[in-house]
Amino acid sequence: MCHLIEHMIFKGTPTYPVGEIARKVEASGGDINAYTSFDETVFYINMASRYHEEGLKILADAALNPLFDAEELAREKEVVVEEISRSEDSPAHQVSEDLFKTAFTHHPYGKPIAGTRQSVRAITRQELLAFYKKWYVGPNLIFVIAGDFDAKKLVPELKRLFADFPARRPPQ
Repeated sequence: MCHLIEHMIFKGTPTYPVGEIARKVEASGGDINAYTSFDETVFYINMASRYHEEGLKILADAALNPLFDAEELAREKEVVVEEISRSEDSPAHQVSEDLFKTAFTHHPYGKPIAGTRQSVRAITRQELLAFYKKWYVGPNLIFVIAGDFDAKKLVPELKRLFADFPARRPPQ
Protein backbone atom coordinates (compact mmCIF):
# COMPACT_ATOMS: atom_id res chain seq x y z
CA MET A 1 0.00 0.00 0.00
CA CYS A 2 2.74 2.48 0.96
CA HIS A 3 4.61 1.93 -2.28
CA LEU A 4 1.47 2.52 -4.31
CA ILE A 5 0.67 5.65 -2.27
CA GLU A 6 4.19 6.84 -3.05
CA HIS A 7 3.37 6.53 -6.75
CA MET A 8 -0.01 8.24 -6.38
CA ILE A 9 0.59 11.13 -3.97
CA PHE A 10 1.58 13.69 -6.62
CA LYS A 11 -0.97 12.48 -9.20
CA GLY A 12 -3.49 15.21 -8.62
CA THR A 13 -5.60 17.00 -6.03
CA PRO A 14 -8.77 19.06 -6.38
CA THR A 15 -6.48 22.11 -6.71
CA TYR A 16 -3.86 20.61 -9.02
CA PRO A 17 -5.09 18.30 -11.79
CA VAL A 18 -3.04 15.29 -12.89
CA GLY A 19 0.36 16.48 -14.15
CA GLU A 20 0.03 20.00 -12.76
CA ILE A 21 2.03 19.39 -9.56
CA ALA A 22 5.13 18.29 -11.47
CA ARG A 23 4.70 21.15 -13.98
CA LYS A 24 4.50 23.77 -11.21
CA VAL A 25 7.55 22.43 -9.36
CA GLU A 26 9.62 22.05 -12.52
CA ALA A 27 8.58 25.55 -13.68
CA SER A 28 10.24 26.84 -10.49
CA GLY A 29 13.41 24.91 -11.34
CA GLY A 30 12.69 22.20 -8.79
CA ASP A 31 12.15 18.50 -8.81
CA ILE A 32 9.67 16.29 -7.05
CA ASN A 33 9.95 12.65 -6.11
CA ALA A 34 9.18 10.01 -3.50
CA TYR A 35 10.47 6.68 -2.26
CA THR A 36 9.40 3.89 0.08
CA SER A 37 11.54 1.83 2.43
CA PHE A 38 10.72 -0.56 5.26
CA ASP A 39 9.88 2.14 7.79
CA GLU A 40 9.11 5.22 5.76
CA THR A 41 7.56 6.74 2.73
CA VAL A 42 9.23 9.98 1.74
CA PHE A 43 7.69 12.68 -0.44
CA TYR A 44 9.97 15.53 -1.34
CA ILE A 45 10.31 18.68 -3.32
CA ASN A 46 13.74 20.08 -3.98
CA MET A 47 13.71 23.70 -5.11
CA ALA A 48 15.31 27.08 -4.54
CA SER A 49 14.40 28.62 -1.19
CA ARG A 50 12.85 31.67 -2.88
CA TYR A 51 10.06 29.31 -4.10
CA HIS A 52 9.55 27.59 -0.75
CA GLU A 53 6.05 28.98 -0.26
CA GLU A 54 4.88 27.44 -3.54
CA GLY A 55 6.66 24.16 -2.77
CA LEU A 56 5.16 23.87 0.70
CA LYS A 57 1.70 24.77 -0.59
CA ILE A 58 1.95 22.00 -3.21
CA LEU A 59 3.30 19.47 -0.71
CA ALA A 60 0.56 20.27 1.81
CA ASP A 61 -2.16 19.99 -0.81
CA ALA A 62 -0.80 16.67 -2.09
CA ALA A 63 -0.60 15.28 1.45
CA LEU A 64 -4.02 16.56 2.54
CA ASN A 65 -6.05 16.09 -0.63
CA PRO A 66 -4.73 13.29 -2.83
CA LEU A 67 -7.29 12.24 -5.43
CA PHE A 68 -6.05 8.71 -5.98
CA ASP A 69 -7.80 8.97 -9.35
CA ALA A 70 -9.04 5.56 -10.51
CA GLU A 71 -7.55 5.84 -14.03
CA GLU A 72 -4.19 7.03 -12.66
CA LEU A 73 -4.28 4.25 -10.09
CA ALA A 74 -4.77 1.61 -12.80
CA ARG A 75 -1.77 3.03 -14.71
CA GLU A 76 0.44 3.28 -11.63
CA LYS A 77 -0.36 -0.28 -10.58
CA GLU A 78 1.17 -1.41 -13.86
CA VAL A 79 4.19 0.86 -13.32
CA VAL A 80 4.72 -0.81 -9.94
CA VAL A 81 4.29 -4.26 -11.48
CA GLU A 82 6.99 -3.32 -14.02
CA GLU A 83 9.27 -2.24 -11.15
CA ILE A 84 8.69 -5.64 -9.54
CA SER A 85 9.63 -7.34 -12.82
CA ARG A 86 12.81 -5.27 -13.12
CA SER A 87 13.78 -6.11 -9.55
CA GLU A 88 13.54 -9.80 -10.40
CA ASP A 89 16.28 -9.22 -12.99
CA SER A 90 18.60 -7.83 -10.30
CA PRO A 91 20.56 -10.54 -8.48
CA ALA A 92 21.48 -8.11 -5.67
CA HIS A 93 17.84 -7.19 -5.14
CA GLN A 94 16.78 -10.83 -5.15
CA VAL A 95 19.44 -11.78 -2.59
CA SER A 96 18.31 -8.90 -0.36
CA GLU A 97 14.63 -9.91 -0.59
CA ASP A 98 15.50 -13.57 0.10
CA LEU A 99 17.60 -12.58 3.12
CA PHE A 100 14.81 -10.47 4.61
CA LYS A 101 12.21 -13.14 3.83
CA THR A 102 14.32 -15.72 5.69
CA ALA A 103 15.35 -13.48 8.60
CA PHE A 104 11.93 -11.92 9.21
CA THR A 105 9.47 -14.78 8.85
CA HIS A 106 6.92 -13.21 11.23
CA HIS A 107 7.56 -9.53 10.59
CA PRO A 108 6.57 -7.19 7.72
CA TYR A 109 10.27 -6.80 6.83
CA GLY A 110 9.98 -10.29 5.37
CA LYS A 111 7.62 -9.03 2.68
CA PRO A 112 8.79 -7.17 -0.45
CA ILE A 113 8.47 -3.39 -0.14
CA ALA A 114 7.07 -3.10 -3.66
CA GLY A 115 4.52 -5.84 -3.03
CA THR A 116 3.83 -8.68 -5.42
CA ARG A 117 2.16 -8.50 -8.82
CA GLN A 118 -0.96 -10.07 -7.31
CA SER A 119 -1.09 -7.83 -4.23
CA VAL A 120 -0.56 -4.63 -6.22
CA ARG A 121 -3.16 -5.49 -8.83
CA ALA A 122 -5.69 -6.46 -6.14
CA ILE A 123 -5.60 -3.10 -4.29
CA THR A 124 -8.76 -1.09 -4.79
CA ARG A 125 -9.05 2.68 -4.68
CA GLN A 126 -11.23 2.39 -1.58
CA GLU A 127 -8.63 0.24 0.21
CA LEU A 128 -5.88 2.68 -0.72
CA LEU A 129 -7.88 5.65 0.59
CA ALA A 130 -8.76 3.82 3.82
CA PHE A 131 -5.11 2.86 4.40
CA TYR A 132 -3.99 6.42 3.69
CA LYS A 133 -6.52 7.91 6.10
CA LYS A 134 -5.61 5.38 8.80
CA TRP A 135 -1.81 5.70 8.72
CA TYR A 136 -0.94 9.02 7.08
CA VAL A 137 -1.78 11.22 10.06
CA GLY A 138 -0.10 14.16 11.78
CA PRO A 139 1.80 12.23 14.47
CA ASN A 140 3.42 10.14 11.71
CA LEU A 141 4.72 13.21 9.82
CA ILE A 142 8.28 14.44 9.99
CA PHE A 143 9.44 17.50 8.09
CA VAL A 144 13.03 17.94 7.05
CA ILE A 145 13.84 21.29 5.52
CA ALA A 146 17.36 22.28 4.60
CA GLY A 147 18.62 25.45 3.05
CA ASP A 148 18.33 29.19 3.23
CA PHE A 149 15.26 29.50 5.49
CA ASP A 150 14.28 31.40 8.59
CA ALA A 151 12.97 28.66 10.89
CA LYS A 152 11.06 31.18 13.03
CA LYS A 153 8.99 32.10 9.99
CA LEU A 154 8.85 28.63 8.45
CA VAL A 155 7.47 26.70 11.43
CA PRO A 156 4.29 28.82 11.73
CA GLU A 157 3.85 28.50 7.95
CA LEU A 158 4.08 24.70 8.20
CA LYS A 159 1.60 24.67 11.09
CA ARG A 160 -0.85 26.77 9.07
CA LEU A 161 -0.51 24.68 5.90
CA PHE A 162 -0.88 21.36 7.72
CA ALA A 163 -3.45 22.49 10.32
CA ASP A 164 -6.15 20.32 8.70
CA PHE A 165 -3.99 17.19 8.66
CA PRO A 166 -5.56 14.58 10.95
CA ALA A 167 -4.01 14.95 14.41
CA ARG A 168 -5.21 11.60 15.74
CA ARG A 169 -2.72 8.94 16.63
CA PRO A 170 -2.46 5.93 14.33
CA PRO A 171 -3.48 2.51 15.67
CA GLN A 172 -0.92 0.67 17.78
